[in-house]
Amino acid sequence: MGGIRLQRLVLIIACLFLSACASLPIAYNNADLFVRYKVDGHFDLQGSQKTEFSTRLVRFHQWHRSHELPQYEGLLRAAERRLADGLTEDDVNLTIDAVRERYRALVRQVAHDAAPVLSTLSPTQIAHLEERFVEENRKFAKKQRIGESEEAQVKARIKWMSKQFEDWIGDLTPQQEARIAAMIKATPSLAEPRLEERKRQQQRFVALLRTQRTPDELATALQDLLENMESHRSPAFAAALREAEPRFVQLLLDMDKSLTPSQRAFAITRFGSYAADFRTLARKGRASAGHQASLESVLSW
Repeated sequence: MGGIRLQRLVLIIACLFLSACASLPIAYNNADLFVRYKVDGHFDLQGSQKTEFSTRLVRFHQWHRSHELPQYEGLLRAAERRLADGLTEDDVNLTIDAVRERYRALVRQVAHDAAPVLSTLSPTQIAHLEERFVEENRKFAKKQRIGESEEAQVKARIKWMSKQFEDWIGDLTPQQEARIAAMIKATPSLAEPRLEERKRQQQRFVALLRTQRTPDELATALQDLLENMESHRSPAFAAALREAEPRFVQLLLDMDKSLTPSQRAFAITRFGSYAADFRTLARKGRASAGHQASLESVLSW
C-alpha cells in the first residue's frame, strides 16, 4: 500500500464526488458557461483574446466528448464491478492508475489549448489574476477554518468527510461515523500546509505567464507544472501528505468492508447511474464536465 499517493486517492475521490450535489447532465451541459465565467473573472480577456478562447473551448468540447467520456464510462463500470465484490488493494491501485491517466490526458490537452491565449496576457491582466488569487486564498482559509480553534477545524473536517461518504453510500452507521471521526482526529490538518502550497503553485503559474515564451514553450512548461505537481511540492507539504496517506488509505478500505448490503447496493447504483449519464452525454452532450475538473486545476490553485 505504500506505493499509493494520497494525491492520487484524493483525485479519484474528487472525480467520483464531482456531481454528488447536483444532476450530472445539468452540470455537464452548462460547464462551458462556467468555464467562460471563470476565465473572464480571472484573466479579464479582451477582444481577440475572447474570440480565440471561445474557438479553442469549442474544439476542446468536441475532443473531450468524443475521446474522454467513453473512458469515464468505462472507469465507472469497472469500479461498479469491483465494488460489488468488495474492494481490494489491487482494485484501488488499478482504479487510481486509470484515473491518473485520464488526468494526464486532460492536462496535455488543456495546456496546449490554453497556451496560445495565455501567452498574450498583458501585465495588467496578470496583475488582475494575482488579485483574484489573493481573494480565493482568503475564501479557502475561511472555508478550511484556518485561524479557528483545533476543535472547530476537526469538527468541520469530520462533517465534510462524513458527507462525502453519505453521498455515495447513504446514511452512515454509528460505527462508520466513529471510524471517520477517529481517522480525522488522528490526522493533523493539512489546511494550512495546503494553503501555503496553493500560494506557491500560484506563484509558479504567474512566473510562467510573466516569462516571455512562445505558445509552444508555454504549453510545455504548463504541462510540466500540472503533470509533475508532486516534484514541485515543498518538503514540508510532501512530508505532511506522506504522514496522512496510510490513515486515509486504511479508512477507505475499512469503510468498504463495513458497508451494509443496502449501502453497497446504493453505491453500485450510483456508479451505474453516472456511467449511464456519461454514455448518454457522449452521444448527445454539447459540453464537457472535464472542463471544470481540468481548467479549474489551472484557474483555482
